[in-house]
Amino acid sequence: MEFAYLNDSYVLSGFYEEADGSINIAKNLGKYESEVVYIHEAQHRKCHLSKCKCWNRGTNYLAEYHAYQAELREVFGRRNRMLATAWLKSTKESVLIHEADPKFYRDNARALNRVMRTGAYKDFLQWYHDPTFIK
Repeated sequence: MEFAYLNDSYVLSGFYEEADGSINIAKNLGKYESEVVYIHEAQHRKCHLSKCKCWNRGTNYLAEYHAYQAELREVFGRRNRMLATAWLKSTKESVLIHEADPKFYRDNARALNRVMRTGAYKDFLQWYHDPTFIK
């Protein structure tokens, strides 16, 4: 299943439904890709339910930043190469999607770029390319 948004203009891997608290993930994803999407959407759910300052602010920037941060924290914390590879693939695909429609994905792109400038992201890349690196 692919989720369509705005008359099939945007294809989504998943989404959090605020009305009933459900997390929906596309069926066409692999095990690790689904897990990455779940981590992202679960963070949105957590922010919504905890009444985080990021939720419903007229901009998605901070909510997306929290979700991308959660992805990195969980993936790096687990030290699972397959999950890490799926996350890197997902991140690269996100960048391409953001570039294809910069106006629509402005907040997402800013949030992901912010995460990719962190020391945690640099540590992740160092670990990924050198599994003997421990921090």
